[in-house]
Amino acid sequence: MNSTTPSGVTPKFRRSRQHLDDYNKAAKEYLERGPFEVYVDAQPGSGDAVYRVRVLEAPPEDLGLILGDVIHNARSGLDHIAHRLVEANGKSPDGAHFPVGKTGEESFRKAVKSGLGDASIPVREAVRAMRIYPGGGDEDLCNLHELDLADKHRLLTPVGMTLSSFDLLTRVNGVDVGPLTMLPRDPIFPIVEATEVMRIAEAARFVDTGPFSNDYSFRFGLAIEALLGPDGLPEPVGPAVERLISHAEDVAGQLLQLIL
Repeated sequence: MNSTTPSGVTPKFRRSRQHLDDYNKAAKEYLERGPFEVYVDAQPGSGDAVYRVRVLEAPPEDLGLILGDVIHNARSGLDHIAHRLVEANGKSPDGAHFPVGKTGEESFRKAVKSGLGDASIPVREAVRAMRIYPGGGDEDLCNLHELDLADKHRLLTPVGMTLSSFDLLTRVNGVDVGPLTMLPRDPIFPIVEATEVMRIAEAARFVDTGPFSNDYSFRFGLAIEALLGPDGLPEPVGPAVERLISHAEDVAGQLLQLIL
């Protein structure tokens, strides 16, 4: 439980993290099985060397099921807080829910009125100031809300493989130097059978490098398309979802301070 959230307010955030621990363990076990390999596909027309992925084991559906539980418990934690906020104003919490705008500021104002109309004026003003709608500034709570809605109708899949980084392995006269770790320039998600992860042009392939020789190794992670980082690359699921939970918990703590 985050230090800003009073103990015992709701077990939902704690439960969300328990599910996240389960997800991280299952994801680690999957990746450690070596579910992919990279092979070189020489192009007879261009002479390019194309590095492609052979998928030996697709990400299990259970990863999506567990992730849905993670998201739902965190989102439900906010609805629990909404009930507390209304109760603190001496009103019935029936129908209370934590507001998120679907489209813009006007939809958010309506959501605040619908979800927290019976909360105190300071609570409603504090929530309106959060601007929780697409483009309003709080993308994490918007993402949490949208992921929860999506999971009600389908699995949060593909929880798919993405290229997280690759290493340039250099040898000089047969002696290893490096490796040099590099990040992909463009997002590659989801990775499926025969996905191209790198291409070396013919001209570069046959340059005389003298005593130097290069090889590459690739590292893959798991991501979901709905969570893209600031650089446009799919974020690793575990840290990204942990951030959503922590932010929701912080927001809950801030609002609860208004009624304690």
